[in-house]
Amino acid sequence: MQKHIEVLTSLTAQLAELSDRLQEIKSALEDELERVSSFVTRDGDDIVMVGAQSANPGIDEVRVPDAPKAAEVDPPLKDLSLDLTAPVTMDDFVAVADTGESATPAPEEGAGTAGERPDDLLEPLLDFNLVRSISLADTFFYANELFFGNKIRLEELLLEIEHFSGMSQVEHYLYEVCGFSRDDAAVRRLVGFIIANATVRK
Repeated sequence: MQKHIEVLTSLTAQLAELSDRLQEIKSALEDELERVSSFVTRDGDDIVMVGAQSANPGIDEVRVPDAPKAAEVDPPLKDLSLDLTAPVTMDDFVAVADTGESATPAPEEGAGTAGERPDDLLEPLLDFNLVRSISLADTFFYANELFFGNKIRLEELLLEIEHFSGMSQVEHYLYEVCGFSRDDAAVRRLVGFIIANATVRK
């Protein structure tokens, strides 16, 4: 009970102190408002300082010169607005053909399908068997060196690589997508492990 009384006494003292400080702030604000109102008056919606003079008393108004007209375009541009009520025909989509250029360049003769790079077309197709081939020691090594001990991320990487069909795709994934360094000893060892567990498709 004594502790409760002490807490209440302390809170009462703090409230009294806050009340005194609020009263001081209120008095200071009232004094400042009275001081400001002594040289500021209202003129309609405007606030005017008493005794203030214009920096240029001889100038009643300032006229802003008209903005210069935009340079004439020769020849004038065609109207690019669209008439949404007019029917659309195939002629509306052949503007690119009139310039003699195609919107998307045609693939060169002999080029591979989309997504294939030239080096992909020259290398043999491979199958990768990595998840079942990796040893427990290598699992801990690669997980610690490349993924801060996260073995799940290592397994996800190996499963992703098993979907590839060539070493150029593997290297692109490791260096460009995952951001591994070619100079990292652990990465070089991982590439050697991948190559050792790759077989040529029949």
